Amino acid sequence: VVPEREFSKQVRSFFDGSGRFIRGLEGSAPGSADASIISARQRWQGILKQLKTWSSAINYRRVPGNDPHKTQALIESIERMALRLDSVEHVREQSLGALEEPLPKLLDRFYETCVESFQLIGNSLADLKPIPVLPVTRSLVREFESRADPIRGLAVGDDEVRASALHVLRAAAHMQLLAGELSDCRDKANALDWKAWNQNWL
Repeated sequence: VVPEREFSKQVRSFFDGSGRFIRGLEGSAPGSADASIISARQRWQGILKQLKTWSSAINYRRVPGNDPHKTQALIESIERMALRLDSVEHVREQSLGALEEPLPKLLDRFYETCVESFQLIGNSLADLKPIPVLPVTRSLVREFESRADPIRGLAVGDDEVRASALHVLRAAAHMQLLAGELSDCRDKANALDWKAWNQNWL
């Protein structure tokens, strides 16, 4: 068993599985995805445990550029991403009934772009290539926020209108955080030389 290979497998497993998780939520009825969320949480916890185990077993002298600080930074980034993913269904479920068009469609487009980003990260790692620039999620966040601006001003209205405005604000904040974590995961993964590790295995 080669620790570098096992660490790499777990990293790819996280990103591949994250894309499938979001894809699996699409089209599901509100409240129907509880079992999927519980299963995903258990899987994320298992992956994080494996990442910590294998990262501590790596002989970092074989590829000096891949130091333990970089693997730890990637693990922490993945851990934060898992927390963001944990809230996806909650935000989505609230948004379905609270947001008016075109905001729900923009939110769905955002999640679809996140799926593409997870797939791109996983495929790049499998090919031992640097992860290219991810599909643009931040522009979708900005579009969502610009469409939501008129609603923000209604937060001082009656209770029903104020509740709707708060859902918009929460969804926008959630999108910002998820987009930021995606970018951070890419940067942290690109800080490691996966090809050098693979050549070392051979």
